[in-house]
Amino acid sequence: MNKIERKLLNTALLQSFLTIAACGNLTLAAERLGRTQSAISVQLRRLEDDLGAQLFERQSTGMVLTDAGAQLLPRAQRIVRDLRSAGELFATPLTGHLRIGLPDDYDDTVLEQALAGFSRRHPAVSLDVRSGCTSHYPDEIATGALDLAVYSSPGNTLGRPLAQSRVCWAAATDMRLPPKSPVPLAILDRRCWWRDAPMQALSAAGMTYDIVFQSSSFSGLKAALRAGFAVGIVPEGCMRNGLTAPALALPSLPVTWRSVLIRPEAPGHLTAAMADALDAACRVAA
Repeated sequence: MNKIERKLLNTALLQSFLTIAACGNLTLAAERLGRTQSAISVQLRRLEDDLGAQLFERQSTGMVLTDAGAQLLPRAQRIVRDLRSAGELFATPLTGHLRIGLPDDYDDTVLEQALAGFSRRHPAVSLDVRSGCTSHYPDEIATGALDLAVYSSPGNTLGRPLAQSRVCWAAATDMRLPPKSPVPLAILDRRCWWRDAPMQALSAAGMTYDIVFQSSSFSGLKAALRAGFAVGIVPEGCMRNGLTAPALALPSLPVTWRSVLIRPEAPGHLTAAMADALDAACRVAA
């Protein structure tokens, strides 16, 4: 086989590469692709052999892109996106109505990519989108109030796996905390694990805290953190635009697992298309 032939990459291998990059975990990637973990590992080795480069490092936190993997990522995303667009050239346009629940802790990039990408491909589908706390979404899927929802929590095993997300301590980039003083804490004022997680982590570590800000939304929480008078927790994707890790040794936090929940009676062609749009958006944001 000559060098040119070796560079003709299998798109299935690229899809597996993108899914591993989005999930950061081989087991989760295998579940999302409907394959065994060993099969995904074999595909990754084949791609690395074809390219002659190591694409991931296996660390305690999961699969982390190497420099070579980071170089491949945007090109692989474009290739898969272009192939998907080509396959849709002569497809029958989708029509109908879809009710969706999305987390308000999502990074803006994911929301924009998912919704804009879906609307561009399927302009005849009307969307009714709700952004908020995901703790109610399983019940709303069960009662038929929503057709599709993205749900997240530590240890989540519901629905179709989508991605994992680290939870990070965050504060303003210029914030300085006095030593040995209670941690000034900003929390969410709603019944979900996001409210309890920072208090539980600090208490377990024997650290004191004062609740100095409460908000019913992530946008309010992030605004308070950027204002520089409080510390809080956010998804890793939100660690930008003036937010950074506090200059203080703080306890570890759980990893969240996102999944797509689908109402069994919902139109399958519409929910499958939206789930694909969410997959693609998560890969772009990874």
